Amino acid sequence: MTTREKKLGKSGLVIIGSILGIMLIIGAIGYISGKVSNGRNTASKESEAGYIPEENAPAADFSLTTIDNKVVRLSDYRGKVVFLNFWATWCPPCRMELPSMEKLYTKLQGKPFVMLAVNVDESDPANVKSFAKSMNLTFPVLIDDGSVSGLYRVNAIPTTFILRKDGTIDTIVDGARPWDDPSYVKAFDKLLAEPYKQ
Repeated sequence: MTTREKKLGKSGLVIIGSILGIMLIIGAIGYISGKVSNGRNTASKESEAGYIPEENAPAADFSLTTIDNKVVRLSDYRGKVVFLNFWATWCPPCRMELPSMEKLYTKLQGKPFVMLAVNVDESDPANVKSFAKSMNLTFPVLIDDGSVSGLYRVNAIPTTFILRKDGTIDTIVDGARPWDDPSYVKAFDKLLAEPYKQ
């Protein structure tokens, strides 16, 4: 085999690897979209009514059950900054992000701040509870049947909505972030310092 043939062989492997990687990503996005869109029946009426989550718009209210079987209603947290994260147990970026979320949650304890992690992939709360325990997560983890992620039009995970104290959306973040980074903590401190106008 000549040097040129070896180079072409390596180039071919890189191209094939790249194509397979792209196919894997497209498949994962399709899978996520399918999981997120399943069970949209309860949210579809609100979505058809024109709700589009966007910055500075009111966040849509919802109720979900936690892995500890407690019902959580978003509107119960008015007066607090809400970190609303949509994630899945099998999602590598989500797994990478969760420890930083836990650190942020710990840093902001005692302040008007709540973190809600909405799991979109498991219908069995016991599986999610076991996963959360293995990750040492202490913030509330909620189980979604697809209705809330559908309402919020979550197309990729993780996706995070940061809500102001008045219930409006401050920021929408697609993808994982190092939430315990000082720059993010400073941004949350700024939001927490804003007065709550009812």
